[in-house]
Formats: sequence, C-alpha cells, structure tokens
Amino acid sequence: MVGAQPTVHLTGDGLPIQAAMVTDFVRFAPGFVHRMHYHPHADQILVCLGGRFVVRGADQRLVLEDGGVLIAPAGAPHEIRNESGDEATALVMFPGIHSVSAAGYVECPALYLDRPTPDRPHAQQQ
Repeated sequence: MVGAQPTVHLTGDGLPIQAAMVTDFVRFAPGFVHRMHYHPHADQILVCLGGRFVVRGADQRLVLEDGGVLIAPAGAPHEIRNESGDEATALVMFPGIHSVSAAGYVECPALYLDRPTPDRPHAQQQ
C-alpha cells in the first residue's frame, strides 16, 4: 500500500453488532494506492461515500464517485486508488464472513500497475 488508509470496523467479531458481513468505513488520503490484490474467500463491495476512486481490475478501469459501487467477486484482482487531491471515503463490505481475515488477502505484485513491464515500459514507480 502507498499512503494512509484509516479504517473503522463497523461490524464483525468483537463488536456490538454481529452480522455475517464485515463492514468498514475507510478514508483514502490523496494519492493513496491499495495495490493489486484479491480476496480468495469473500466478495468485496465498495460504496463510494465521497471523493473519487479509480479502480482497476485485470482488464478494466472504473471511476467511482459519490454513490458509485464496486463489486469485486472473490478471487478477482483489483487495485483501488485515490488519484485526486482530496480525501475519499467509502464503506467496504465483505458479505458472508465475520472478520476481515476470513476474506483472505493475496497480493498480486506481477499486476502492479506502477511497475514497469514489457507492455508498460514507462510505468512510474511509487
């Protein structure tokens, strides 16, 4: 990860509200990059509450603004960036689990979009 991502867990193990879903409120600082990764055991739903997110998958690019929704199926690589000069906020949910760790987390460094590769020789390192 590049930058800051303060997170507040709203549901999950050890919290007063128990649900078969983890719900986090996250803040992405300007320039924040959550590099390419996937969650093998749970879908991820991101709802943009404010600001602007650029989300990239293996072969797509999506811009989310207020109210925009991303659904990343379990196992689907994705990268989330705040390319704006303002903070961006979101609800991030993992349905069907009781803790973030149950979703699993696998980094995909071979897919980092800021790493130069033969098909992206001018990518900028961060």
